[in-house]
Parts: sequence; structure tokens; C-alpha cells
Amino acid sequence: MFAVSATSGRVYRLSLGVLAGSVYEVGDVGWAVVGEDLWAFLDRLRNDLIEAVRT
Repeated sequence: MFAVSATSGRVYRLSLGVLAGSVYEVGDVGWAVVGEDLWAFLDRLRNDLIEAVRT
């Protein structure tokens, strides 16, 4: 699962968490920054998909 921070704009990959209503709770190790902003994340995802199709 991924989430975008409303304050920083960073994109996070969430894991090892629990969905409690509309809140996804994670511990200290249940997340990782995967993009400095949404557009950078989407661009990287697009490039990864293009490479996957080419190989």
C-alpha cells in the first residue's frame, strides 16, 4: 500500500500495519519513503514498467 503525505508531499510504502477505520497504523519499521513527491514516484513507476516490458 502507498500513501502520500499531505504536509511533505512524499510518497510512502506502508507495510506491517493495521487498518483501523480510515487510519492505517504502522510501527517504526512499517514504512519507507519511495518518492520525494507524487510526480517523481509516478515517473519512476512508469520507467520501471517500461523496462519490465522491454525485458
